[in-house]
Amino acid sequence: MFEIFIILFSIFVLIAAIAAVEMKDLLSSIMALSVVGFGLVIIFIFLAAPEVVSAQLVIEILCFVSLVVVVNKTSKVDETKLYSMREISPVSAGLFFAIIFIIFGLWGIQDLPKFGEPVMKVSSVYIQKVIAEIGAKNIVTAILMDFRAFNTLIEVVLIITLFVGVATILRKRGRKNAESD
Repeated sequence: MFEIFIILFSIFVLIAAIAAVEMKDLLSSIMALSVVGFGLVIIFIFLAAPEVVSAQLVIEILCFVSLVVVVNKTSKVDETKLYSMREISPVSAGLFFAIIFIIFGLWGIQDLPKFGEPVMKVSSVYIQKVIAEIGAKNIVTAILMDFRAFNTLIEVVLIITLFVGVATILRKRGRKNAESD
């Protein structure tokens, strides 16, 4: 039963992702993209991953707000030109990635523990290694600084990259005026 919920939410996320790509109105596309992010939050809740849930929520909210600000300051409609027939069509590329997503999703679901079995096997390893290898008195700090530092570093880099990208798009200085051309 547990696996069915994850499969259903994965299909929901996939449909929202396809809708986000296919919409011409950029604000609607951002809304569909945020549905993808919050759908992933629900999947992470089912998988009992509270740290990933909190990180996903923070990143999702920051990305949503920044994308809405950027779209409101720039163009609200997608003006991308269509591909020629010689290039790969978006539908075939989407189907290819959907098949890859389903294959890896089913492969990952097979490795999940059966319902009722303990999920948190990593915590006992962390506790043993903190005492034996690190010798820290505060287990939480040792886990965050030694075992999870790379994850935290990547999250910080993503947030900084997000803000630099938004600042670059919304900058006033250095832009040419369309009226002066």
